[in-house]
Amino acid sequence: MELFRRILFYIFLGLYLILCPLIVMYSLGYILSPKQQEIIQTGIISLASSPPGAYVYLGKSRYAQRTPTVINNLLPGKYSLRVTKKDYLPWSGEATVRAGKAAAFENIILLPQEWEINYLSEGKFRELIPLSGTGYFLASKSPQLGDYFVYDRKLKQMMPLVAPGHHLEEFRVANYFVNGQSPFILLQGSLKGVSGQIFVEVDSDPFTLQDITPLFQDRPVKVFWDTRPEGNLFSLHKQAYINKLNVDSGALYPKFLEEVKGFGAFNRFLYTMHKDNSLYKVSYDKSKSEILESDFLSVIEADEPLEIYPLENGLMLFLGARGSLAINQPPYRIAAEGVLGFEYHPENDKLCFWQRDKIGVMDFSEKIENNGKSFEYPGPLWVYAAGKQIKQCSWVHNGSHIVFRDRDQILFCDLNAGDSPRTVNLLRAHPNTGFFYEEEEGVLYFLDQKSSRLASIQLIPEGPVIPEPASHPDEETLKEGDLN
Repeated sequence: MELFRRILFYIFLGLYLILCPLIVMYSLGYILSPKQQEIIQTGIISLASSPPGAYVYLGKSRYAQRTPTVINNLLPGKYSLRVTKKDYLPWSGEATVRAGKAAAFENIILLPQEWEINYLSEGKFRELIPLSGTGYFLASKSPQLGDYFVYDRKLKQMMPLVAPGHHLEEFRVANYFVNGQSPFILLQGSLKGVSGQIFVEVDSDPFTLQDITPLFQDRPVKVFWDTRPEGNLFSLHKQAYINKLNVDSGALYPKFLEEVKGFGAFNRFLYTMHKDNSLYKVSYDKSKSEILESDFLSVIEADEPLEIYPLENGLMLFLGARGSLAINQPPYRIAAEGVLGFEYHPENDKLCFWQRDKIGVMDFSEKIENNGKSFEYPGPLWVYAAGKQIKQCSWVHNGSHIVFRDRDQILFCDLNAGDSPRTVNLLRAHPNTGFFYEEEEGVLYFLDQKSSRLASIQLIPEGPVIPEPASHPDEETLKEGDLN
């Protein structure tokens, strides 16, 4: 009996001495690889989806847990991923697992197999005008101002821009100017054959319309203002000068700045580039003026009129009249020509820009080393290159996706799928007009292609989703200990 107890003691002691270090290593993210006969540090894959409760496949095997979940203790290497849920299109991607690192896929959006379209109006509309970043958009039934409406997403209804009988009801809109993140729009047109300019604020109750026609001595090339203009507008004219206009006092300051070929407004300052390539930061009252570093302008060959867009991180974007796009830090030039527009996402410090046939993304969150001598931002990642006539792009779901319009198609680009972003068609919309995406609600607004009615889809699922019961018994299920 004593001998038997000694044998058991030594057996358990041996198991303890063997298994205890393995368990400790496993808990610290290390495993013993039989193939390589060495101890290897593992990595993890983190996944979350909207809606949650989706099955996760690693290769051909299904993981035991559903989203959101973390798959631990994976050997370094590439893994194919698939996420599925009943009534939704499957999502697929590729994960590169690195030792001691986490490969995060935490913004997976599962698109429904069939969209539930909500119709928000009975009448037909001809145009939708988005006011990006404001929660408002306009829709018009005809060029007359009396047929313009503002959609109130809180009340879920269309509100007429002017009441019946308003003296501007028959004003015919021919053109408009909007500025990003601003609830203002400048409408250009005519009333009974006389040209006019109407400045509109849509987040006031009631809507504020100001006839500022007397402030325009000739037709401007561009009108711009700050996010909250506090009455100050600036108009650029062909003769390379800028007028300052105050819509509250009715004051006009002609040729406020001259010999200007680049311009922008941000945080109560004007940013102007002059014909000698000097770059200035000037307060609205000219009491403060600062010359900014502009040596980089010779690198980007700024020989065309430029729009200047200062960003909150100290970067400045320069958009040329022929579509060149540049920044004030290396690599300076982003695109030589053809850029039609862009949208900046401040939270993740990324820029989406588009040309007629393709879409690029710049990541300003970190710099990379350039030949061991300096650091610069990486060049653009071209996420879509099969366009016909791309007109509009918008960030979705915290900057992890892009929704965009190509002719009458509205498409969805998933930047969360690994090294190869994937694009799917969402729906067809009314041609030659915009869409509006509301990030807070996850709702996409558009004009229906067939009926021209205002419609919407819930692009990002609302609220929690109860996981589906039961698993498929005929599929191999991976548990935590089966992953290696």
